[in-house]
Amino acid sequence: MPFSEYGGFLGSRSSLSMDIAFVILLVMIPVFSWSLELLLLRKNYQLHKKIQLFLSLAFLIATVLFCLDFFLYGWEHRTAEPDGKIPRITYMTLTIHLVFWGVTALMWIVLLVQSLRKIPNPPGPCDFGPTYIFWLIMLVLQLFLTTLTGWEFYMLAFCFG
Repeated sequence: MPFSEYGGFLGSRSSLSMDIAFVILLVMIPVFSWSLELLLLRKNYQLHKKIQLFLSLAFLIATVLFCLDFFLYGWEHRTAEPDGKIPRITYMTLTIHLVFWGVTALMWIVLLVQSLRKIPNPPGPCDFGPTYIFWLIMLVLQLFLTTLTGWEFYMLAFCFG
């Protein structure tokens, strides 16, 4: 049985990997918010760094799972209506989600590389700090929009119809 044929665990028509990616994104927003609290309010730079590295890995895993399932196995066979047609709104939400995902991935990579280069080890206050905080807040907002559009696609493609 090909990997793509394993059904998910969320009760929809999606695959296991799509459900895992969905849950990873669901968990990332509160964890990212906690990480911001650690940075901005508690000044726990070391734990913030560890959480950010963990979230970077989680985003990479969600992206790989989504891309493998999406590009290697396709998704249309799991969502198609009985007549074989997929509503245009589903394609539109997928396009919007992929645009948000691309911007999020690019922002995350640039911020991760820059922060690893410019923030001291062990982490602490530095000249790059205000720039890092600004872009980190922009990233969490972008991640939130990526997550919302991903959930919208997931719901339209695999839960309704």
